Amino acid sequence: MYCDGYDRLENNTCITCQVGYYGPFCTQINCGENGTPTKNQQCKCKAPFSGQFCDHSLPNDVYLHFNQKVYQIGPIGAVFILPMLAIWFICQKASAMKVIKRVKEDYKSMYLQDSEESDKLEELMNASIASSIERKMSRIISLEYIDELDKYSLNHI
Repeated sequence: MYCDGYDRLENNTCITCQVGYYGPFCTQINCGENGTPTKNQQCKCKAPFSGQFCDHSLPNDVYLHFNQKVYQIGPIGAVFILPMLAIWFICQKASAMKVIKRVKEDYKSMYLQDSEESDKLEELMNASIASSIERKMSRIISLEYIDELDKYSLNHI
């Protein structure tokens, strides 16, 4: 019995219990929401909690617990992130191609009358635009960018 003091009621039950115990005779341990009581009046704590009544959580235990969760869920996250990156890349490329088409049409309609000049200008535009797109896409897909995404996702999960 873990009564708080020696005073009892008429039926020999405790008036108040010590912190962490409850019941009429204060024989049941209170583990709270973070643990379950065992038969020998101890608490079996859920991770990352510890202590006699599962009321303590050390920062290292919390970090370890959630890092293990991320490690377990990580492959599932990659399954969702990689297709999203692929879709984003495809949309960026399609958008760039639409811009190229519009610019070509504008140049043709405004400045060109001669078909030979038109062909030369189109070649120059294609080369210029293609190199610009290549530079942008290589920056986007570079390993440094992917590493930054990995670091960001690990820090914000």
